[in-house]
Amino acid sequence: MKTGVGIVGCGFIGCTLAEYIARKGKDYRIAAVFDKIKERSLKVAKLAPGAKITSSIEETVSLGGLVIEAADKTAARKVLREVIKRKKSALIMTVGALIGGERLLSEARKAGAQIYLPSGAVSGIDAIKAARMAGIKSVTLTTIKPAKGLGLGKLKKDVTVFEGSAKEAIRRFPKNINVSALISLAGIGAVKTRVRIVASARNRLNTHEIEITGKSGRIATLTENAPSPENPKTSMLAAYSAMAVLESIKDGVHIGT
Repeated sequence: MKTGVGIVGCGFIGCTLAEYIARKGKDYRIAAVFDKIKERSLKVAKLAPGAKITSSIEETVSLGGLVIEAADKTAARKVLREVIKRKKSALIMTVGALIGGERLLSEARKAGAQIYLPSGAVSGIDAIKAARMAGIKSVTLTTIKPAKGLGLGKLKKDVTVFEGSAKEAIRRFPKNINVSALISLAGIGAVKTRVRIVASARNRLNTHEIEITGKSGRIATLTENAPSPENPKTSMLAAYSAMAVLESIKDGVHIGT
């Protein structure tokens, strides 16, 4: 039986995932869509005859067995609260909403709701989770993005726009640094995780370098992502990561941690 999916947020990621679900059509069907901009909802609804364009997040959650959030911090927390209340499942793309809202994850565990946080635009999450079992000493993330993706004009040289904790990075760059939130949740928390953000004058890719040190040794990863053609703040890999999660939910064989 196909799982009905509610989609909250019909921008690049929401639309891409809707196209994927409509194309694959094996395990999921789009039951409901919601976006504050109705034209976006209409665009996604066209991919799935029978999908309802809803007027609220609450209605969307009520109609979907699995809810995909691809909107913003406020929507993510609202989806989580509704999913927890109804003991449903949610795939959350705006992971930054959980920094300062970690109690929602605890409430989800107690309620029996299933919450999925895709690896998004970064590699190495499985290694961080494994290293945590032994004990992690430090986690450092260096993110390099095109100046345009950080809302800046043309630059003559690379500029470091931020250095500090992941918690502060998420507060100051909520639409650019979901990666640091995910790394924090997988590892040693947003206060201890260190972040450096660089606006690049030349780089057209979104680059994330992670270094982890601890009792298990040293881990270093590098991910260079092509940005979305519609939204330079979003990496294409983020949408593909969510697709991989949707497949793994239905798969009896789980690869990786």
